[in-house]
Amino acid sequence: MITHLIPMGQSKEEIRETYAVFARRHGIAAKAFADQVKEMAGPILLHEEDGSEVATERTEDLIAMSAVIGGFARLLAEKLLLLEGKTLENGGEIETHHA
Repeated sequence: MITHLIPMGQSKEEIRETYAVFARRHGIAAKAFADQVKEMAGPILLHEEDGSEVATERTEDLIAMSAVIGGFARLLAEKLLLLEGKTLENGGEIETHHA
């Protein structure tokens, strides 16, 4: 996966820029993740319940939802890597296939 993020043969300046973009995206993703955790665990953390469908008072539910979300995130990353450089015209597709 790292070779997809930082391809071989880049100059130091290109690597710096690639890393800066990655660091910005990491910060955005980390904040979004933290916001989702706060929403899901609101009742556990004694935040006001917002009526969200995923909010729970049980730690076990939060653990199970986190595992499911982690699995979906991994599948999404794998699918996106497979689609790199492809379009619907040259062999990319949006369907998922299971072996």
